[in-house]
Amino acid sequence: IFFFFFSKKDMDNLYSKIDVVVSASRSDMLPTVIAEGMMNQLVVVTSDATGMADYIEDGYNGFVFQSENVRMLTEKMEYIVQNFSQLDHVKENARKTYEKFFTNSQFKKNLEDIMQSYYR
Repeated sequence: IFFFFFSKKDMDNLYSKIDVVVSASRSDMLPTVIAEGMMNQLVVVTSDATGMADYIEDGYNGFVFQSENVRMLTEKMEYIVQNFSQLDHVKENARKTYEKFFTNSQFKKNLEDIMQSYYR
């Protein structure tokens, strides 16, 4: 097992050089890398086994493939490579999704809403 740690500055530098972020996880409630990819207006691809899949409409703000379906992941990646210059709308919608659900202020609001509904 390898562990790598990057500073925020290092990660910002890396994201500026990345075109596509993929989470092929079989189980992950909220893969941070997908949220960060959306924040940076990148094309994101995740398996349907992640919690982020609930926020991604395939082809609209990212791409979702069936967990453990290598053929489907391959097809999504081939599509992205062949059509990358036409995916600006996907990147823009990814950023909008990030702003709607994953900013710090939105997390705070969601938590406040949960707490208020709990104490009603």
